[in-house]
Amino acid sequence: MDDRVILMDDDEFKTKFNLIKTERSGILDMILELLTACKQHKKLLDMNYANLYFYIACVQTSVIIFSTFSAFTQALGTSVNIPEDVQFIISLVISTYISLTLSLSKFFKLDEKKENVHNIREKFAELHNKIRYRIDVIKPWVQRGYINKQNINEQLEKWKTEKDTLLADYFKMIEIKESLFKEFEKTIDTNLRNKYAILSKVEELDHENNMYYLNKRIIKKDGMTVCTQTESIIVNNEYQENSTESAASNIA
Repeated sequence: MDDRVILMDDDEFKTKFNLIKTERSGILDMILELLTACKQHKKLLDMNYANLYFYIACVQTSVIIFSTFSAFTQALGTSVNIPEDVQFIISLVISTYISLTLSLSKFFKLDEKKENVHNIREKFAELHNKIRYRIDVIKPWVQRGYINKQNINEQLEKWKTEKDTLLADYFKMIEIKESLFKEFEKTIDTNLRNKYAILSKVEELDHENNMYYLNKRIIKKDGMTVCTQTESIIVNNEYQENSTESAASNIA
């Protein structure tokens, strides 16, 4: 009779534990899907921001260089005999270049675009932190040490409250995501988005290839040889072959 009671208790515990586990898994899948979508969009924004930063840096650097060169030639003309026509042409070319470059930069609104992209990136980063916080919150809910037979009923009630909170926060994050995606679509058009998506995929493939070759390398640390499983087989085979050859030479 006691065994049956214990068996029933085990079944009841497993039922309640599996209920928490199933609901937790469903919520976690939704949150991870949301995080993945947001990370993909933020990565495209990062690439766009890097390009804008590069263009603006080139413009500002060239303006500084040419302005400095113009001032240098004017100062040099006081001590070195430089024809006035040459000085005039140099100053005219440099001033025209600076004016044209700054005008084009203002026309294409590079600074405004960079600032706008930066603000959207920060909002995505804040959303990512909120999502990761929720992921951390639900991590303990499948651990046996966190839930046991003694506290299963209490934890089940807590989980119901936590689940309602998670779902409420999830719908709030969905609203934030919708708003950010609208800003994203206004900032990056389809052609630019497709371009960055291809570049992003190429970077991921390059990263995977680099990690693959890196994992195949033999790393020596503290006199110990650490290698991958494939390399371990190769090294062991070579060691066995060398040992065999050495033994054969000794016998001979």
